[in-house]
Amino acid sequence: MSGKAGKTLIGVFVLSALALLVASILLFGSGKLFSKTRNYIMYFDRSVAGLSVGSAVTFRGVKIGSVKDIRLELDPSTLDFSIPVLVEIMPEQIGIKQLATDNIPDMQYDEALSRLIDKGLRAVLQQQSFVTGQLTITLDYQPEKPAIFRGDGAVAEIPTVPSTIEEIANTLEKLPLNELVHHVTGAVKGIQEFFQSPRLKELPTDAADMLEEARSLMQDLRAVVGPVSDQVNATLKSYDDLARRMDGHVDPLAGSMTQTMDAYRQLAAEASKSLRPLEGALTQAHDSLAQMEQVIDPRSPTMGDLRRALQDMAAMAKSVKQLADYLERNPEALLRGKR
Repeated sequence: MSGKAGKTLIGVFVLSALALLVASILLFGSGKLFSKTRNYIMYFDRSVAGLSVGSAVTFRGVKIGSVKDIRLELDPSTLDFSIPVLVEIMPEQIGIKQLATDNIPDMQYDEALSRLIDKGLRAVLQQQSFVTGQLTITLDYQPEKPAIFRGDGAVAEIPTVPSTIEEIANTLEKLPLNELVHHVTGAVKGIQEFFQSPRLKELPTDAADMLEEARSLMQDLRAVVGPVSDQVNATLKSYDDLARRMDGHVDPLAGSMTQTMDAYRQLAAEASKSLRPLEGALTQAHDSLAQMEQVIDPRSPTMGDLRRALQDMAAMAKSVKQLADYLERNPEALLRGKR
């Protein structure tokens, strides 16, 4: 009898231990051991620092999965790196009207994903916490962004797109501030050399040669200012559109822009400093132009070219200086937009 009682006691103990084990798995694993998941791959080009195995995958704020694996992949033909991130999605987190999600064939999941991607489903990195720097992957519709696939098809792929802050960074990289400062510095030097020339004081004697020289100088300046100014305006318009889309809040990847803001603060200061001599040169140019109009017909083509060139230079210098001064004082405007 004692032997049977001992065996019974051992059996009860084993069953209790198994019950506790199952309960622990269900409690701490949220039933994941017995839940069905689907794997998907995503490719990112930029740093994923802050993303780790277990990071959440969300759709409009609802957690639907987690990161399963993160790797670094090298393309030997181009020597370019990409970062494939494997995620697992929990279908039971996504209810489908009038359908039981427990028995949906895998083929239907793949077909549904393809339709969602055609509709604009894209993945993007977002920062979960500014304190910890942890990242999440969020899914949402962005049909205006092209779907670019880079995998071999072995695992169903969800295309990725840059975050808003990455787009702003790309736009700022195209802003030719160094080139602009170089051209403006050259323009300042040319204007100063021309209007400080001793020959200008002898204008009535050397009027023909001086006017031809002035025409050539101003045409060169307008040729430089025009394309650069157009490029700056186009780039700033693109940046402004991106900034407005942020709707006054800092993008979740704002931390990655700290070095960019510091660099542009320094560059803006240099641009502003380089533009200061231009103000004095333009003032001197206008005064000299007024003296020239006393001895030359103001309606002549050459005087018209001079006047328009100076106006273009003044307008460009004012716009660029305002931008440089503003960015020097408020580099965070790169993230929040100009208010």
